[in-house]
Amino acid sequence: MGWPGAILTDSGGYQVFSLGDRRTVDDDGVQFRSHLDGSAHTLTPERAVDIQARLGSDIAMILDECPSWPVSEPDARAAMERTLRWARRGRQRFADVRSGRADVHVSNPGRCSSASCRGARSGASWGKRDRTVDIGFDAYAIGGLSVGEPVALMYDIVGSTAARLPTIGRAT
Repeated sequence: MGWPGAILTDSGGYQVFSLGDRRTVDDDGVQFRSHLDGSAHTLTPERAVDIQARLGSDIAMILDECPSWPVSEPDARAAMERTLRWARRGRQRFADVRSGRADVHVSNPGRCSSASCRGARSGASWGKRDRTVDIGFDAYAIGGLSVGEPVALMYDIVGSTAARLPTIGRAT
């Protein structure tokens, strides 16, 4: 690519969210149709890791489900649980790729994995942050926002989420 700086790549979770009626989400991953030619594609947590490894990203985001606003309590809980399952699978694949156990050409062996922590704008989802951190990622991001929720709620979620993330290395 020729870029001399650090590269952060998204897993595609937000892009999948933006596909709306051209995608289906299940525990395996996301099936969607291209907006360009209608061809069918599948994105799994493992495939997202593989793609980012080939791209040479320094910070690779793990695939997550981004529910739209407004979201019901049951839908928020289902998205949270699915995202946790995907995070475990993605983290395992990242470890396999990093160790050479996966047949993936890695162009940047020093990269790190990052998971999105989000509240999904629902009280049921707040516990996800603690469980995501328990998986043991190298970095964390706050994601799934700016999808239609009120700005004040977005700021509240960012503040609450940031306060619950690991503090090692955090600037004070």
